Amino acid sequence: YWWGVPGKMKTFIDRLYFYHSSHNKKLIAGKKAMVFSPMNMNSDNPRIDIFKNFYDILFDNLDLKFVGGYYFGNVNEKGALVKRSEYMEQINDLGKNLNQYFD
Repeated sequence: YWWGVPGKMKTFIDRLYFYHSSHNKKLIAGKKAMVFSPMNMNSDNPRIDIFKNFYDILFDNLDLKFVGGYYFGNVNEKGALVKRSEYMEQINDLGKNLNQYFD
């Protein structure tokens, strides 16, 4: 995706434009948001900052509180995520502690 969001996520994000209006923003302002995304590059690649900055700008414009991002590097094929024990551990830990983000 050339350091951008996947197509299905972009479609979802485009639907959020309704909330960018000053009349509608109050409907979601202050709500919390997380990002989960596979990537076709190493997680420590400095270029992923472009990707992360996109979400920062999006959430800031919608007055959403960004509470966490999970970016899974080198996940190129279907089923690749479940083969990475460190990623599965992160997801499992998040699930166990999700209430801390949304209390």
